[in-house]
Amino acid sequence: MGLYLRGSLAVGDFDPETSDIDIVVVTQKPISAREFDALRGAHERFRELPNPYAKRLEGSYIGCKAIKDFDEDEHLHPAFGTDSPLEWFNHRDNWIIEHHVVREFGVVILVRRLKS
Repeated sequence: MGLYLRGSLAVGDFDPETSDIDIVVVTQKPISAREFDALRGAHERFRELPNPYAKRLEGSYIGCKAIKDFDEDEHLHPAFGTDSPLEWFNHRDNWIIEHHVVREFGVVILVRRLKS
C-alpha cells in the first residue's frame, strides 16, 4: 500500500558517507510465508547489485493494521538490516518512536490507494 523513507534521510540528518537508508513498506495484509520466501530471494539478489546503498538499506514490511495499532506480542513481520538478511522480526519497544518518525517525517515514495 505504501513505501516510505524514514530515519536520517527523512528527518534531514543523512550523511552519504555513513548513513544507511531506512524504509518501511506498508502492506494491505501481513506477509505470508510464501511471500516471505519470495521477498527473501529478492533481497539476496538486491544486495549483490553494485550500488553502494544496496548493502546500506534497512527496513520492514508491515501490514496496515500493525502500522496503526502497536502490540509488541502480535506484530511479527519481515525486516532486514545492513548486516542481516530478511528475517521474521517482532516490534521492539522503540517502534513507537519509529512510527512517529514515519507518520510525521516519512517521505512518501509510493502509495497505492484501494478502491472503495
